[in-house]
Amino acid sequence: MLVELDAVIAQRFKGCFLVDDNFIGNKLEAKRLLRRIIEWQELHGFPLTCVTEASINLANDLELIDLMVQANFQKYT
Repeated sequence: MLVELDAVIAQRFKGCFLVDDNFIGNKLEAKRLLRRIIEWQELHGFPLTCVTEASINLANDLELIDLMVQANFQKYT
């Protein structure tokens, strides 16, 4: 995943849509990935704004919301 993010910024994209029917379907793995994305974003100066799809039960997990915010996920408008 991080190699793909490197490729995205190499093409000078500023945003990335992480395509998954439900990014938080496996919350444990989503949190593990988000922690790595946060490290990657910090290392590269937060070059990407990310969006994804998630089910409404995201609202029940404040840690997951916090990790998504730290990883620079934004609401899709």
